[in-house]
Parts: sequence; structure tokens; C-alpha cells
Amino acid sequence: MSFEALRSNIANEKEIIREIVFYNEMIKSARSMNEQKLIAFALNSLQRQFCILNDAIPALVDNISTSSALPPASPAQKRADAKPREDRLVSISYKDHDMQKKGAVIRNADKERFVKELGISEELIKKLKARQKTSAETGRKEVRIRVNVYAKLANRFFSGMTSRLIAKGYFRNISIELKKANIPIIANTYVSMMLLSTVLSFFLCLAALIALLVFYIGTDAALSIIKFSWLVLLIPLLTFFAVYFYPSSEKKAAEKRIDEELPFVAIHMSSIAGSGLEPTNIFKIISQSRENPYTSKEIRKLLNMINFYGMDLVSALRDAARISPNRKLSELFNGLATTISTGGSMTEFLDKRAETLLFDFKLEKEKNTRMAETFMDIYISVAVAAPMMLVLLLVLMGISGISTFLTNPAVMAFAIVMAISLLNIIFLLFLHLKQPKIA
Repeated sequence: MSFEALRSNIANEKEIIREIVFYNEMIKSARSMNEQKLIAFALNSLQRQFCILNDAIPALVDNISTSSALPPASPAQKRADAKPREDRLVSISYKDHDMQKKGAVIRNADKERFVKELGISEELIKKLKARQKTSAETGRKEVRIRVNVYAKLANRFFSGMTSRLIAKGYFRNISIELKKANIPIIANTYVSMMLLSTVLSFFLCLAALIALLVFYIGTDAALSIIKFSWLVLLIPLLTFFAVYFYPSSEKKAAEKRIDEELPFVAIHMSSIAGSGLEPTNIFKIISQSRENPYTSKEIRKLLNMINFYGMDLVSALRDAARISPNRKLSELFNGLATTISTGGSMTEFLDKRAETLLFDFKLEKEKNTRMAETFMDIYISVAVAAPMMLVLLLVLMGISGISTFLTNPAVMAFAIVMAISLLNIIFLLFLHLKQPKIA
């Protein structure tokens, strides 16, 4: 036994610690109780493997000597110094769940137990990976089913026209907008769907107009319907622009939600990076979190670039920053890429970035609180004081003999109730849109 055996055991222990940290984080975002139990069993098995490897280290250290070799011992001394069979060290070799060959040195008494624990952990890890793969494939299948029929119909009628329009430079920004909005449709198909929606809305409006004219033919209502025939052109135009700007509106909604999630994601990443985990595994843990769905989508895009397209982490971070809908997340990705490529400390970078993002988040919350206070004052003035003054004015008009439609008590009460209800709805909608989703 030599330094190499000791180094091999320590390397294996480091790898086990990384896996334990990874699965400790993963168990928090488990999708079901069964998956949580599998992860717990895998964690217990990894901990037992670590203990077995650690038990062999004292004997390995005892066998290492920096002094010169001593003369051969006598047979009687060899028998006296001989260790029991169960305390002897043995070398074993095995393959992990990624099919990489590894070696370790353990006590002879622990050999069977170590092999058993290896089999348990490898089988559990393979089951977990298979479940994650099945879940991802199911999600992609559901998305494809939802858009498949309409997309096929749109491509059948407009794919040629769409290709020519895009080749001439039209709709050049639609592709990047779709990526930023996380809409799983390619640009050509989306433009075809946009054209099909416009044409369908035109024919539906035209059919509705013709049906109304036929129903009211020979009456004065037909002339009124003809006056509104311009809606046959307006509604398809509105449909076209609504579909055209839909990715942009989705991108803005995602940008706002990522702004709310990002400070806590950065804090989470900083705490994981402090354990010395590999950067790619940090992103895997964050991508499985349910607390930050919008940021998790962006990180899954980053992992897809690495796993499916074979990109290195730095290049994937820069590409993910380019197509991210959120400016702060783009800056975080670019900063991580620079830190990794220059050999900087990820933990230190993420700590500082988390502090900055959290400070910005607190400022935004304070701004929203002050805005709510301002609108509370406006609400009191408009919804409380104004109706009282209006009622007083109408009562004085009634007393002075000025009779109007609003001086009728029943009409007055109905108008005030409707006005206050409408104002309440408007204020509630405005506050709901302006306030962040994270408390």
C-alpha cells in the first residue's frame, strides 16, 4: 500500500461528499414521496460507503513510512506483527453509475458490505435518473400535443409563404423573442400560425357580417350593419398584431417574475457553491426547485445546451445570457462565465451578487409600498370623499327645486353604488398588477 492508495480513498470520499450534498438539496424538491424515499435510501447508502472508506485510512497511514527499509524480520517477529485477517487491507475496483472505473482500499472485513452498499446506491441512482428522464419526456410530449394540430394545419397552408417572408428579412426578431418567452415553437411555424389566425378571423368576421345582413335584409338595421363593415378588416389586423406581440408580452411577464425570484436564487446558489460542488451540479439543483419556476426554466435551457448540444459551461452561460428575458439574469450568467474562465471564486462572486440583488429587491418593495400608500390617499379622495360631496350637491339641488334625473333617490343610490364598485375593481386590479408575487 502506498500514497496512491491513500489518495484514491480520499478522492472517493470527496466524490461521495459531493453526491451527498447534491442529494440533500435534491430531496427538498422531490416530486413525490416515492422519489423522496429513493433519495433518502441513496443518501444512507452513500454515508455507509464513506464510513467504510474512512475506516481504512488509519491503517493506510500506518503502512506509509518515509524512513529507509529495515532488514528482513525473523519468522517469529513476522508472526507476532501479523494482523488478524479481518483487519488486513484489500484493493477493489468497480464502476460507478457513469461507468467510470474507480479503485479503493478497504479492510477485508468490510469488503462484502462495501460491495453490497455499492450495488444499492448504484441501483437507486439509476432509478432516480430514469424517473427524471421519464418526467422530462412526459412534459415535452404534453407541450407537443397542445400545439401539434394547429401548427400542422398552419404549416400546410403557409409554410412556403413564411419561408419566403423570413428569407426577405421580415419577422427577423420573432425567433429570439420566442426563445426569451420560453414558447416551444420555431419561428417559421409561429409565423404560419399567426397568418392562419389572421385569415380565420377575417373569414369569421365576414361570415358574421353576411349572416346579419341576410337576417335583417330589407330593414333599417341592415344599413346600420353596413356602417360597421370596417370591422371585417379591423379585427383581423388586431388579431395579427395580438399574435405578433404575444411573445413580447410573455417575455415581459417572465422578466418581472425573474426579477422577483432572482435574489433568492442567487442566495441559494451561493450557499450550494460554498460546499465546493461542481458548477454544473449547482445549476442542476436550482433547476429542480419548485419555488422559482421562471428562473428554473432559464437554467434548464442552460443545462440543455451542455447536455444535448455538448457546449462547455462558459459558452453555454454566454448563450443563455443572450437569450434570457431578464437583464439581471443575463448579467449573472455573464459574470459567472467570466469568473469561471478567469479562475475566480464562484462563492465570493455569488455572495456579492446576492447582496446586490437583495438590496435592489428591498428598494423595489419599498417603492411599491410607497406607491400603495399614494394610491390609498387617492382612493380615499375619489371613492369616499367625492361620493359624499356628490350626494350633498344632489340633495341641495333637490331642496332648491332643481329637478334632474339624478336627484331621484333610487337612481342616485344605484349610480353611487355602481361607481364605487367600479372604482374598487380598478384599484384592486392596479395594485395586483403592480405588487410583486413574492412576499
